[in-house]
Amino acid sequence: MNWAGRLFPREVWPARYTSADLRKDLLGGLMAAFVLFPLSIGYGLISGLGAVAGLYGGIALSLAGALCGGVAAVVRGPNILIATAMAFLVAEYATSAAEAFTIVVLAGLFQIGFGILRLGRYVAFVPHPLLAGLFTSLAVTLIVSQLHVLLGAELVPSGVAAAIVSLPQAVRGAHLPSVALSGICFALVPLWRGKLAAAVPVTVMMLVAGFAAGMFLFPEAATIGTVQTGLPSLIVPVLAPAYVTRILPSAFVLALLSAVMILVLAFLVDSLTGSRHLPNRELVGVGLGNVAAGLLGGMPGSVSTGTLTNIRTGGRTPVSGATVGAVFLLVVLVPGSAVVIEQTPRVVIAAVIVVAGCAALDMQFLRGIAKVARHDALIFSGTLLAALFIDFVSAVLIGFVLSSLVTHMQTQRFEAARLRSVPVLDRVVFGDAPGMDPFSARTGLVAFPEQVTIASARELSRIVSPDIRHHRLLLFDLSNTQFVDLTAAVVISQLVNAALAGGRKTIVVVGMRPEVRRTFDALRLLARVPPDHLVPDLAAGYGIIRSTASEV
Repeated sequence: MNWAGRLFPREVWPARYTSADLRKDLLGGLMAAFVLFPLSIGYGLISGLGAVAGLYGGIALSLAGALCGGVAAVVRGPNILIATAMAFLVAEYATSAAEAFTIVVLAGLFQIGFGILRLGRYVAFVPHPLLAGLFTSLAVTLIVSQLHVLLGAELVPSGVAAAIVSLPQAVRGAHLPSVALSGICFALVPLWRGKLAAAVPVTVMMLVAGFAAGMFLFPEAATIGTVQTGLPSLIVPVLAPAYVTRILPSAFVLALLSAVMILVLAFLVDSLTGSRHLPNRELVGVGLGNVAAGLLGGMPGSVSTGTLTNIRTGGRTPVSGATVGAVFLLVVLVPGSAVVIEQTPRVVIAAVIVVAGCAALDMQFLRGIAKVARHDALIFSGTLLAALFIDFVSAVLIGFVLSSLVTHMQTQRFEAARLRSVPVLDRVVFGDAPGMDPFSARTGLVAFPEQVTIASARELSRIVSPDIRHHRLLLFDLSNTQFVDLTAAVVISQLVNAALAGGRKTIVVVGMRPEVRRTFDALRLLARVPPDHLVPDLAAGYGIIRSTASEV
């Protein structure tokens, strides 16, 4: 592939780009920017990095993603869930702006590594209950934290438990103008419907109406305060080994969360636009955007709220995402823009964020949780509670552990149900010889399932061991087995060795495929089985049994 094909792959860019396509992309990008602008300011405040950090993050992610990303119509930028996760990391690990942005840079580098190692396709292996629990916990954390701001109090960054405990005090000290202003914003939600909502998103109208009401009706409501716009200055990351080692796990989980979010949504974008995304290219693009955001003092991000607005308005190519970045860049460079941001009431931003947080709740899973399988509900609940009351890094680990245990339990049932350990009548093995007892069965047959893994290895051993003790002639049939992992191979070899140690026996292994045999040969696990007892099929196995039966 030449340089043009690498820069403009056909999966992301159309073969023919017309002026009509350009108009749709520009309109989609403008509408997405209007939606994302107030949210970016709010997400910056929530993350603890400052209001302008949300705008700088939007610039870096939109432009880098548009140039290097692998999803055509997606808009990258600050994200409600990433903001909540970042707020925890800032409170827990950062004592300075440089330390906070170091986490962002490392997360971006991890994502670039994911893309280079071509790990994008493995996002499908992250179980949905884990994602639902994590996303729901972050949305709940976000909503609960904004309740104090809606009441006119300061943001509580200490987590859900601390926010709930301090909520009664905030209610008693509620600032009535702030409460009234939030009421005006929320009143627009049920009223702004149909064609109005399709033309202009409700969050944009909440910002406009709330700003006007704050200026003319409730000027005493607290505003965002001083912000510094203009070109960002370079942030030098903190590369002290002790600090980097401490934050590496958190940066990895932040990178994983961001990557999973954008790649999961990429499938929806493909279905809406008829395109096909490039997962590894997208990981590199988002990673570069997050690295740039960290170096420029911007917050990290992933897929943004403006994506669906962009698609509904007609945006289909990376031009729409670049338009969002250009609009944000224009805003921070225009003299006087800081004044507008500074005069925006904090309660208005909080109301916009609460509406976005409610939209981020996985209501489909919450409504159906009583009907889903018990193990899926367990994964969801465990991840949710861990994220709410421990931290989101532990939540991801707990979710993966629970998912792994559940998967192993299901695999164990599947594999054990397909194991056959049965006696074989002598007439089948030796034929109708004179004087043959028709009910004699000196040979035991163990037929293994299509796959044998660590999940079922011990259970298979428990089932097979008693049968092995009752037969001196044994056939281990692996004809249907396509995969054996190393743990299962070791357990099977232990069964063979235990049978041989229990007395003089004949053991024949039947039908091993080359890939299965390589697993056993790697550690010479069948060294005690004579080479001529490793046969291709049952007929050959019966032949070995007949030839050695008289010796046993």
